Amino acid sequence: DESKSKWGRRRPIIMAASVIVAWNLLTLGFTKEIVGFYITEKETARFFTIALAVLSLYGVDFAINAVMSCSRSLIVDTLPIQKQQAGAAWGEFMLVLPLYLHEH
Repeated sequence: DESKSKWGRRRPIIMAASVIVAWNLLTLGFTKEIVGFYITEKETARFFTIALAVLSLYGVDFAINAVMSCSRSLIVDTLPIQKQQAGAAWGEFMLVLPLYLHEH
């Protein structure tokens, strides 16, 4: 919240966390190939493949949480006080709508 960036308080964090999400998803998708590039022994490669996949999942989870919480705060930060409540409600509605549509 103390950021003095010209892009605002939340946007640099959203961008950095989005890059981390993309990097970890790519790593997760190509885990076997990445490990196979460095390690040729089958049993050792299997262990490191699992370890890298788990680390990638943790990275995705952490970064997605950062993006989501900053996005919710950004809605409130950019609206005037009298529109913040409606903006927060619309933001949550847009997050829940795909889940609702998927169920029905």
